[in-house]
Amino acid sequence: MVSVAQIFKQIEIADNFLKYAKPGTEDKTRERARRRYDKALKMAMASADDQTVKLVKLRLNDLARTAVRDAEPEVEGYEPSGGSITASVERGVSLSYAELKALPLMEMRSDFHCVTGWSKLDNYWTGVKVTTILGLVVPKFYAWKSVKWVQTFELITSDKRGFWEVRGYHNRADPWLEERYSYQEVK
Repeated sequence: MVSVAQIFKQIEIADNFLKYAKPGTEDKTRERARRRYDKALKMAMASADDQTVKLVKLRLNDLARTAVRDAEPEVEGYEPSGGSITASVERGVSLSYAELKALPLMEMRSDFHCVTGWSKLDNYWTGVKVTTILGLVVPKFYAWKSVKWVQTFELITSDKRGFWEVRGYHNRADPWLEERYSYQEVK
């Protein structure tokens, strides 16, 4: 019987192929990763674990959709044309990007951890505090728990798995506890 940990090991290998691809080898690397995801899918289907099958299929779909996974986006002069921030609180809140930029900023230092195992320690961050309205960087957790690009931000009153969590990453993501994958979660 195949364990979920063995399936996630294949996913981790495929993810690392993509993350560490040398320039000029992207097509070959994507094919290697696809073969590992295919292997993980076969293992998941053999295990009859529908949730794991779904997670692997999401990864395969992402691979098919995404030509370049690690391109550096241009952010200088970023001005979103739309988007909003809403909060499910007693008093409804809705802010435009201009209104958000006008809020007071806070400063902090914290570490940045990648699920692949590297960390950048003691980073300087600025942003609007959650107690003011919201936060876009979640310090002390793996990087996927933080937001990269925001169109709409909604504060909710109960947990809802995000983009990476439905693809098999841990819902909590504490790097010091090595909480990387959803199979590690205590049910």
